[in-house]
Amino acid sequence: MKTKILFLATLMLVLTVCNAHSASSYYGKWSMVTIENDVPIILHPCDAQNREIIYEEGLLVDISGQEEISCRVISSFSKDGRTFVELEPGCNYADTLSFEVAGDDLLKWDLYHGLSFLYTNHPENYEIVQEECEQEFLTSYIRPGEPLQQREIYTDEVEYVEYNDQGDYAFFVVKKDGERIVMLDAYSDKDGYPAWIRGDLVEVQWNMDSWDTDEDQDEEFSQIRERALSINKLEDGKLARFRVSHPEPIPFHYETGLDFSDDFLIRIRDAVEYYLANSTQELVLAALDDPSASIGYSIEEKERHETLYYVIGIYSDFENRTNVFQWLYLSDAERAQMYERDPQRGTLVEFGDW
Repeated sequence: MKTKILFLATLMLVLTVCNAHSASSYYGKWSMVTIENDVPIILHPCDAQNREIIYEEGLLVDISGQEEISCRVISSFSKDGRTFVELEPGCNYADTLSFEVAGDDLLKWDLYHGLSFLYTNHPENYEIVQEECEQEFLTSYIRPGEPLQQREIYTDEVEYVEYNDQGDYAFFVVKKDGERIVMLDAYSDKDGYPAWIRGDLVEVQWNMDSWDTDEDQDEEFSQIRERALSINKLEDGKLARFRVSHPEPIPFHYETGLDFSDDFLIRIRDAVEYYLANSTQELVLAALDDPSASIGYSIEEKERHETLYYVIGIYSDFENRTNVFQWLYLSDAERAQMYERDPQRGTLVEFGDW
């Protein structure tokens, strides 16, 4: 009886030693093998390293792309030709991983959620393929269709629209080929509000970069966008030339009961003058060419198709007779948009922003 017990104890010790030796024989770094066209290769992705498993006594490290998970090994055991590795609870996506031998230098690791990959501890035996990334380019309406590089400096002529320094970020608004572009004011050598007028032709040096370079970035401003590095005026636009030829303020009036701030009235004035300077309507051109006509405008609020508009009636006074020759509709519903009323059809035709 003692001899039988001694034999069983010795057998259990031998099995334990064998299992321990079996587990330790798989210690080391294992690189993932990819099957491409039925050929096993080591694939290095363009934007990350190849997937790897580092298996050591008491430790398993799972490296996937940019993610690395390091877990303490609680125990390991073999059953039916497969080795099971129990990890500290909650460390990885699964508490137990397993592997089986798939070749002379290959293991098939079953990880989690049904994912299984081949790994080798001799990557030098396989062809290494470096995946090339498709190069992504930045784009801008300033140079439509042209691939742009981050932080590279460009120089272009654009139409000046406005400057805004009321928020956390001061920015220019410019136009190129009818497209409205917002550019961060990264021009540190400026002296306050630029004395330019909408429509002026300016030359801008700019690049594409993040508006917010702080570590605690505002998501809206952390995107790569246009940044104005310097802006210089080249020539007057139509509005500037209009104000030279029409230096006197245009008289206006509005309905009793309406209460407009001085800033809002200046904004209305700028919109009316911009329209007069850029309109191609025959009646508008005729009124501007008539030296005897006195031009003015009225302001009222009116709802049209459930949208509130500021309606501007531009008129000429001649021999005590008032003739409205153009109606403008200004909307702030979704964006500041200006429309001219087609006198023939009675429809609103988009003219631009205001």
